Amino acid sequence: MDGGSLTVLGTEALGVTFNNESGVYWGGLDFWEGSSGSIENASIYNSNYGAYIENVTDLTLSNLLINYTQYGLYYYLSDQGTQSLALTKVTILNSEYPVYAYSAYGNLTMVLSGLNVTNCGQIIV
Repeated sequence: MDGGSLTVLGTEALGVTFNNESGVYWGGLDFWEGSSGSIENASIYNSNYGAYIENVTDLTLSNLLINYTQYGLYYYLSDQGTQSLALTKVTILNSEYPVYAYSAYGNLTMVLSGLNVTNCGQIIV
């Protein structure tokens, strides 16, 4: 999404699932500069990126399960300045890079509250 907004509000009893059941990985959820969103009580399966986030500051991720991805959460900061990302109750399973954060110029602050990483490769920040 470039400049748009995505709101996914599942419930604990009935979550929302993003999945490609064909066995072929799909891109995942993309949030580009100017985008905003909230993803709560959801699952993302079988994707290259669970969420690709570039220069986005207005994004809430909570009660999220990411499973079978190359990159669970990929955060890229290419602007100067300071940005932050808050994650609450995020579980990442079976991911080569569960959290990948890169800052080309600015300062990136990540607040991880209840991050659970299982059967994954390395976290790169």
